[in-house]
Amino acid sequence: MPNNTKQTIIEFMLFASKTTFALGLAFVLVILLTNFIPGLKNKSSQDTIPITAKAKREVKPDIVVVNLGLYLEGSDPVAMQDEASKVISSVKQKLVELGIDENKIKTENFNLQNRNFYYIETKEKPEYYLSANLKIEVMLDDFSSQNIVGAILNESQNLGINQLNGIYYDISNRDEILEELKLEAIEKAKAEKEKYEQTIGVKLGKITNIVTDNYQYPYPLMMERGVSDLSAELETKSNSNELEISTGLEELSYTVTIYYEIK
Repeated sequence: MPNNTKQTIIEFMLFASKTTFALGLAFVLVILLTNFIPGLKNKSSQDTIPITAKAKREVKPDIVVVNLGLYLEGSDPVAMQDEASKVISSVKQKLVELGIDENKIKTENFNLQNRNFYYIETKEKPEYYLSANLKIEVMLDDFSSQNIVGAILNESQNLGINQLNGIYYDISNRDEILEELKLEAIEKAKAEKEKYEQTIGVKLGKITNIVTDNYQYPYPLMMERGVSDLSAELETKSNSNELEISTGLEELSYTVTIYYEIK
């Protein structure tokens, strides 16, 4: 057999053996990883325990926000804007006389629209409608001796306001209270950790994760009211002291879930 042929055969055999070894090694690694990775996942989920605690407190709101509306219809947009400006200006002036901070009275969503979109084609005289919203924010602590909400509604209606778009209450130090509740919830979770260890006989180690939930829903008093509904109610209660609206209590809460590592 020629020398070059022998050399070729030898090189082929060496190559085949190396390839077989590499394939075998790769196969072994695949088997090991297939068994090892799920073990890591199971270990991660099995070696931590979540402990949840909640702290809550009932708080009396000290802020009220009143949203009043003005709705007009007519054919003269300039006259309508003048009328709306006079009504809003007179209401603002009256509210300031009641002791409300002028900076807490805001005019929002002042809109004037043409109701007849086909005026050019039909040659009909256009009609317009105007809507405006007046937002008033009041610190109730400043009016503890009177029913300021009833006074706002009655005086505004007397001056031309014809819609009540909503009333809701708020808490001025909400963030501070929630921070206190968060600390209370954490302390409760720590106490639950000790009970858990005593009950099931395991030792919990370091914290691996903390999840919090403190979403607070709005605290509305009334939804939108129609023009006739508001007028009828206020006409029957012309004395502002008769239209009594209670703030009630709002529940604030903070939930904490702490994940502990099992030793």
